[in-house]
Amino acid sequence: MEQESIVSQKIVGVTYMSLVLVAMPVYLRILYIFASRNSYRTLECYRIMIHIGIIQCAMGPGIFFFGLMQVLNYDFLDIGMYTIRITSAAIKMEAVMSLVLAKNRLKFIFKLPIPTWFHKLVLAIVWLVGIGNYVIVSSPLAGYVATPGHYSTHYDMTKPYSYLVQQIGAYITLASYVSALIIYTLITTHFIQLRLKTGDHVHFKKEGHILLYAIIHFVIKFTLEIVFNYAHLPDIPMVDYPLFVGYVFQNLIVSPLLYLLLNGNLRKDFITLEKKSQISTVFTTIVMRDRSIAFRANAISTSSRMPVP
Repeated sequence: MEQESIVSQKIVGVTYMSLVLVAMPVYLRILYIFASRNSYRTLECYRIMIHIGIIQCAMGPGIFFFGLMQVLNYDFLDIGMYTIRITSAAIKMEAVMSLVLAKNRLKFIFKLPIPTWFHKLVLAIVWLVGIGNYVIVSSPLAGYVATPGHYSTHYDMTKPYSYLVQQIGAYITLASYVSALIIYTLITTHFIQLRLKTGDHVHFKKEGHILLYAIIHFVIKFTLEIVFNYAHLPDIPMVDYPLFVGYVFQNLIVSPLLYLLLNGNLRKDFITLEKKSQISTVFTTIVMRDRSIAFRANAISTSSRMPVP
């Protein structure tokens, strides 16, 4: 039985590590497209998405080293402990940033007089609070830990303020999710009314994708938060494993997958990026070769014109 438990633990660890290694390159490539192309970077909504993507990708190292912890059955140089604590802050930060994104869409659709600096200020505050959260759970006041043999992270309730930090974070996260869903519902309702009045199918289809994205995220996130914070499930592998895998899928797989499925332009850019790079490399090689041939031809021509002594 003990041998089977060890084998299961290693399989779980390899699973966590593999999910990160598969998902991170895809997500980072999407963020690169958002950040490097003017068609995305100049729009405020995509700049907010970049913030969301960065904080979700920041969970990757912690998940990877948590998996390595399971494989080795110990935390190498305590790297897993230091990196997994980012998850505690990142989940809350992502929730509030998603609400900021929803408000941005509300501002754009209804032409609300909200200045651009307001969303920038909120994002800056979110980053500062996230850093503060990491510092708190790394201090004697509160703790967020991961241990070999336990397949999910948890708050260290032996520290005085861990429960308070957990509950405040849960309230902020759930309130952000519900608020974002309400906003997206208002937006979609507006476009349904617009379609009925004007027959505008383009905007309806576009915002329908936005609502679908929001609903899928809401169902997954809300369920995970309720189970993690309020279900009081037993600390056993058959419960911890699917719960933690759910967080990994939500943050590193579902988000980039929905971006690609629901955004045709991004999907084309994602597919053609490598091809353009290959074409550029081939073009550069051809130019260098032509220059080399021209240089040699010029050298031969010059040599033939030199007087013979």
